[in-house]
Formats: sequence, structure tokens, C-alpha cells
Amino acid sequence: MAFRLVFTEYFEKDVKALDNSIRIHLKRLYDKIEVNPRRFKPLKGDSDVYRLRILNFRLTYKVVGEEVFMLRFENRGKVYRR
Repeated sequence: MAFRLVFTEYFEKDVKALDNSIRIHLKRLYDKIEVNPRRFKPLKGDSDVYRLRILNFRLTYKVVGEEVFMLRFENRGKVYRR
């Protein structure tokens, strides 16, 4: 079963501000997330929100049914402050 990725406005804004080298790392993970988004580490306290470290950044996303909502992609120090 393939999941559908949904990019939030915040996520798109975060990615737009990045270098191309980091975007390449991120795009490689899209296929893995579409196939099995629950393979990565869940956030504590919320079993449907997952986190993934990419270089010095953290990707957070939420799985709802067959959709994966890409929430944020920020520096590891900033992403949890919201």
C-alpha cells in the first residue's frame, strides 16, 4: 500500500529556504516514507507523529489513514520549540 504525501504550507516554506544539497537528501526519503511511513521513530506522546533526522535537520510528519502530512523540516534545535 502506497501512502500519499501531503505538504503543509510550513513544510514547503522550510524546504524552500534550504540549499539544493539538503533538498536532494530529503527527496530521496520521500519514496521510503510513501512505502512505509511508520518505519521511522515516533514522537513521544503522539503515536501518529514521526521524526526523522537528516543531517542537522529534523523532519516531522503525521500519518492519518493513507495520507502522510509533512509538518516541518527545520534545524534540530528549532523544530520542537512550537
